[in-house]
Amino acid sequence: MPIQLKEIGITVLEAGIIYTIIPLLNFVIPPFVGCVGDKIGNYKILSLISIVCLALSTFLISMLPKIKETKESETIANFGFSFWAYLLLRIAFEAFYTSIRVMNKATVVVVAKDSGGYGKQRVWYTIAAVIWNPLSGFLMTVFSPKNGPINYKPAFYLFIAFMVPLFIFVCLVEAKVVKRKREERRPIKHFLRSGRLWFFYLIVVSIGILLSIRQPYFVIFYDDLKGPPYLLGLLKALSALINLPFVYFSSAMSKKLGHILMFLMVFGGLFLKYLLISFIVNPFLFIPIFALIPFSENFVSCATAEAALALAPKGYLASIMGLGSNANQGVGKTLGRLLGGAIWSLGSARLMFGSFSALSLTIGSVIALLYCSSDSLRKTTPLSDDFPAVVDETTTLIYGNNDEIVGNQNGQNNS
Repeated sequence: MPIQLKEIGITVLEAGIIYTIIPLLNFVIPPFVGCVGDKIGNYKILSLISIVCLALSTFLISMLPKIKETKESETIANFGFSFWAYLLLRIAFEAFYTSIRVMNKATVVVVAKDSGGYGKQRVWYTIAAVIWNPLSGFLMTVFSPKNGPINYKPAFYLFIAFMVPLFIFVCLVEAKVVKRKREERRPIKHFLRSGRLWFFYLIVVSIGILLSIRQPYFVIFYDDLKGPPYLLGLLKALSALINLPFVYFSSAMSKKLGHILMFLMVFGGLFLKYLLISFIVNPFLFIPIFALIPFSENFVSCATAEAALALAPKGYLASIMGLGSNANQGVGKTLGRLLGGAIWSLGSARLMFGSFSALSLTIGSVIALLYCSSDSLRKTTPLSDDFPAVVDETTTLIYGNNDEIVGNQNGQNNS
């Protein structure tokens, strides 16, 4: 999508505006969707609505007209239309994509809890990325004219096609969720006094800042180096492949090492990766960097899920996951893109990657120091253990799948 902006006539300034606004959605949507999902006890219906709306918004984005080549004396009539249409459609796309991400992640964590952990389920996502990322790049190359602009529609259509099996699978899955009775439920704000929750939140914000420059700044830097489209897809597939063992064993790593140490591994990997990228002059030299340094966003997703599963009181899993998504995709990416754009404008892309490498090392060192010096931050029990007077874990809990919980609620309301 970042390179597509050029094709429809959106300037670098307007692209910066768009990529600053979009992460703001993650300030509100993940916590809101998570709290709603926990409150109604039905993750499925929220996911299905979001899937349909996401497919529709993706199709409309793919149909936006490309800007026509003009002479200097000619004006472009639909230039303003392209900006506003793309902005509104991307807002819709990101809103529904975020809803799916939070609900599906919470569902998979619940399903996988007793079958090897979230990482073993997430590995299928990684395998799909290994297969379909290079294929989408190949299809764009095949269906693009030799001396003309890149045709991005095959990638959009492939994305839409996969919404169909996703819709079917969500309909079939049965997740055993835990819900508190309405009169016994406490707002999530009661847990905001927990130092462990804020420590988790600040770590995920920091990782969001560091990962934010992958979109759009790395893609733009790659384009400036004249890298071919297929290589970009290959790099994504390579990154997914090298992360497979780490994703697969993430649950075991969390139990043995703890989720904080998993986050520290991410900081170390980003420090080395960004440092090497800052010296790259040939796009093909990205291959050894992506092949040798793991801990991508896939691994971050697993680490965040394991942390949320460890910290969340019963009946609050989606809420804690929504808070983590708010930290990573909202606060972190917004601050990171602003910081990355400011550094690039003052110097160069290489300065930006070098600065983020140093930032990763600094933040990782501070987190390691705090973690080692505080006994409370090393606790791995749910947040409710910090506030026994706020949340009574002996209270009645409602167990069952989505449909059973909704049916029980309707029966209680009718009686």
